[in-house]
Formats: sequence, structure tokens, C-alpha cells
Amino acid sequence: MSLARKAYKDVLKTLFGACVYYAGVFFLIRAWNNFCGRRLTIVTYHRVTPKPLDEINKSLPTLFITEQTFRKHLAFYNKHYKIVRFSDLAGYAKNKSADIPYNLLMITFDDGYEDNIRYGAPILSEYN
Repeated sequence: MSLARKAYKDVLKTLFGACVYYAGVFFLIRAWNNFCGRRLTIVTYHRVTPKPLDEINKSLPTLFITEQTFRKHLAFYNKHYKIVRFSDLAGYAKNKSADIPYNLLMITFDDGYEDNIRYGAPILSEYN
């Protein structure tokens, strides 16, 4: 893919995401999920890399996220969700009388690659 075409595609993705976000679609979906009792969102990542995605050879670049983009995702999650651990969910399950809070989010990594620990874990620590 040419550099100009990639830049054009990136701009279109950013504009589309901004339109969806600022139009309130994200908030409507989140409110609807809460209303229907779906209070937990689980986000799965595969790999975190310090390299630009253009430099990843012999792999599926859609399985990677750059450190910079991962930080942006975590900033967004921290702003709009309460990030929980498995142990938090176990606590809710033990205390059956307690309502599960709204807007919970759990972040998981699918395959356990070394880069999850090397690059992903320090960024997760930055955001608690």
C-alpha cells in the first residue's frame, strides 16, 4: 500500500471515529447495554509493539497495536469505564446481593506473547 493511500485511510478512520464519538453513538450504546444488564465490556488484545505497524513483516499487522495507540485506548477506557480485574468480578460473584456496577471493562490478552509483558504490562501499570 502506498504511503499516500495509507495516510488517506488513517485520516478516514480517525474522522469516522471522531464522528461516531462526538455524535454520541458511543454513549447511547453504553447506556443501552447498561439498561439491558450488560454492564461488563471485555476487550481483547493480541500483541503490543514499539514498532510502527508498517515495519511488522511476515505477520498479520491487524493483530498488533502500537504502544502509542494502546496508551490512547487506555486513556479512553479510564475516562469512560471502571477497569476491573478477574478478582474484582469474583468478589461480585461471592456477594450475590451486591449489584454489579455499571460501565465495567476488563482488558485481556489472547495469546500470551512476550511483548504483552515487555510492552503492554508497563503501559497497563501507568494507568493502574
